[in-house]
Amino acid sequence: MNRSVYLIIAESAIETIPNEIKNHPAIMNDARRRKLPPEVLLLDRSFHHAAMLRLLDQEKRGRPDIVYHILLDVTNTPIFKSGALKLVFHTYNNLVIWVKEGLRPPRSYYRYENLMVQLFSKGSVENRLLAIDKLDFGNLIKQIKPDRIIGFSRVAPYKSLREVVADSDKYDSCSFVVGGFPKGHFNATTLASIDDLYSIDEFPMDASLVVNRLVYELENQQRVAI
Repeated sequence: MNRSVYLIIAESAIETIPNEIKNHPAIMNDARRRKLPPEVLLLDRSFHHAAMLRLLDQEKRGRPDIVYHILLDVTNTPIFKSGALKLVFHTYNNLVIWVKEGLRPPRSYYRYENLMVQLFSKGSVENRLLAIDKLDFGNLIKQIKPDRIIGFSRVAPYKSLREVVADSDKYDSCSFVVGGFPKGHFNATTLASIDDLYSIDEFPMDASLVVNRLVYELENQQRVAI
């Protein structure tokens, strides 16, 4: 695969505690338990559900575990390790997390959580193998400059994933977009940047499952091209 391929996890449900709920009892209790200031904690529905009921789009937010599973799975694949696939997380709050080749994310969720807290505080960690920028989805696309942007949504027309990946081969650079949230759909800004939007199954699928199937097909395509 001698071309530029990006996997973008868009509107990912990872963020620090929003200011409007940082004084909620559920947040304060969690901050005391962790011995950290409330504003540096990762928003997590498992602990902060009561506080999150006040938030806009609360059903799409507070799931940092989605990023965790995708990060673990993708960075362990041959296609990522070879540099043929780039991984980027765009977040709900328009931050972009750049994942560099060579990153070995922690296998423990507790250590991952601490790493992400550091990332949001410092801007980069692990010798800049993880770095974060303020960048909305449209400007992320302008920076990557793909020839084609292909997204996946359960409300889009069906096309088999094998066909989607095979058709993408005609572009020198291509970006695939998967939603990094538990419920809902892409917002209008994200949709405006996507050229082709497909559903790949009649049933809804978790983001990590879509990503794993996509990576598998991309690796098969890479083997055929060799």
